[in-house]
Amino acid sequence: MVLIHAPRMFYSIAKGLIRRRGNPEASLSGMGPHHPHIYYGRAGLLDVDYLGHMNNAQYLSHAELARWDMTAFNGLLSTLHSHGVHFVVSGTCIRYRRQIRPVLRKFQIDSYVAGMDSENIWIYQKFRYPIEGNDRVRCQVLVQAAAIKGRQVLDPCLFFKETVGLDAQLVDSLTLPNVAEATVEGMLEHYDALEHAMRMEASDDDDRRREE
Repeated sequence: MVLIHAPRMFYSIAKGLIRRRGNPEASLSGMGPHHPHIYYGRAGLLDVDYLGHMNNAQYLSHAELARWDMTAFNGLLSTLHSHGVHFVVSGTCIRYRRQIRPVLRKFQIDSYVAGMDSENIWIYQKFRYPIEGNDRVRCQVLVQAAAIKGRQVLDPCLFFKETVGLDAQLVDSLTLPNVAEATVEGMLEHYDALEHAMRMEASDDDDRRREE
């Protein structure tokens, strides 16, 4: 897995860093629905299954590559590294809508920070074909992550304002419950309810096993 994934990860980071050069608006890429980051990929031979379309698990791999590309392009990756901060994924929700096929078919992933609170940040990603007029959405991915320094969970709102140096008004527009799109805010609320329900079920399961 490392031999396959690591080179693709470093390649995505390199692409983001190269495209960042000389781009004055790169720092806004992925910061909200009005500044989506666009990543291009292809369904390679290692991505497809026997039916000839991209395997379900590979959507998550490409979504991760898109996030590496985004953080390299907007400069967030270098800021994280210089301050010893890491983004750790704590949950993922994915919805498959339409298949991506055949092999080597080019697709794009639109990624942006959809919202945040005092502990979490949510990144929303959409797969589609990059054709004129934009193709219909083929897959949706919602990722919940936390900014970690050592063992401390940072407030992402303060981190983006004070460390990254993003405009405070922009960060506030992405802070719940003031996210820019009402439909996305509702989606985040449902995600939080689902995450809470899953946490409670896991806790109950742990308790039952301890009692046995």
